Amino acid sequence: MEESLKSCIVFPITTFGPTVVFTEIIKHQQVYIEVNENFIKQTWRSRYVIAGANGAQTLVVPVQKANSKQLMRDVKIDNTVPWQRNHWRSIEAAYNKSAFFEYYKDLLLPLFTDKFDLLIDYNWATLLYLHKHLQINTVLLKTIMYETDYDFDYRNFEQIKFVEPIPYNQVFMYKRKFIPYTSALDLLFSLGPKSSQYLTNSALH
Repeated sequence: MEESLKSCIVFPITTFGPTVVFTEIIKHQQVYIEVNENFIKQTWRSRYVIAGANGAQTLVVPVQKANSKQLMRDVKIDNTVPWQRNHWRSIEAAYNKSAFFEYYKDLLLPLFTDKFDLLIDYNWATLLYLHKHLQINTVLLKTIMYETDYDFDYRNFEQIKFVEPIPYNQVFMYKRKFIPYTSALDLLFSLGPKSSQYLTNSALH
């Protein structure tokens, strides 16, 4: 990596990452996405949260016998489990009545019908989908090797205390309180084209 790490920001590669991550990403002209770390179980690298009728619902991408010594780029998805079909059904149930699900679902559906063998490829595809439809201009760069001296290191962001997200009108808020730290899919289906402005306002906040 030629440029000084003191000017770089790095994030892990997540599955349909949470809105709070994109609130951080949008602050910068470019960020690095870590593709050379070891896999870390039970994190947003293989799971994401949606806001369903009964509250927060965690959806997990099943992987084949992955452990903490295995490189993220080598982790294989367990496609013997019908996880894509199950995830899509959960997303439809949660967001079918949201303001913008119909608008975005056709381009989202291939992520739940096309086969992905590697978790890192699936995560990158979900990142590009959200990056595009959230209208984020930040340049995304993949890391070349694993480094430890980034000035802004968000790879362990689940242990970093983020600012409480600004509430917006989620689908089922008429029956319960706002659910923070959901996937940015929740933001997109709730606010649609206004999602970008929400992220900008949250970043300034």
